[in-house]
Amino acid sequence: NFKKLLDQVIGTDITIHVGDVSMKAHKVILRARSPVFEKMFDHDTSEAVRNEIDVKDIRAPIMKELLIFLYTGAIENHDFDDACDLYYAADKYEVLSLRNACAKDLLHHLQVNNACQLLILATNHGDESLKEKILEYIMTNVKEIMATKSFEELAKYDANLVVLLMRNAFLK
Repeated sequence: NFKKLLDQVIGTDITIHVGDVSMKAHKVILRARSPVFEKMFDHDTSEAVRNEIDVKDIRAPIMKELLIFLYTGAIENHDFDDACDLYYAADKYEVLSLRNACAKDLLHHLQVNNACQLLILATNHGDESLKEKILEYIMTNVKEIMATKSFEELAKYDANLVVLLMRNAFLK
């Protein structure tokens, strides 16, 4: 049971700092499950030398979820915001099986009020499969979505994408 290794901090050789929270882990597991960690530990990086990783862009509970997944392959259900954050973390560390599981979870949370936010997330991470499914949903609900605040945010983010959406809506 690899989670036991994580929970009991047995034989750890790397510390991950997220704000004022520190988590102990095993390089061998991190590198086996994430190409990013593998590259980090294979080269003469400060993280490899110091045996410490400072994470500034992921919240501690999300980093813990990422570690649990790396050790167990298990994922819990999350609310929309946590699912977005875990998707980001999975993409950052190139854990594609987790990213795909999070994308599936995010599609279960897809609603009129968050469709544009999710479209921005998929676009930022180059996830064409997720983006395509969101665009289908948006086209089905285009009138309701155009009335949301997140549609305004989408217009600020990528005006060309909004033009494409509107063009497709009128051709429907």
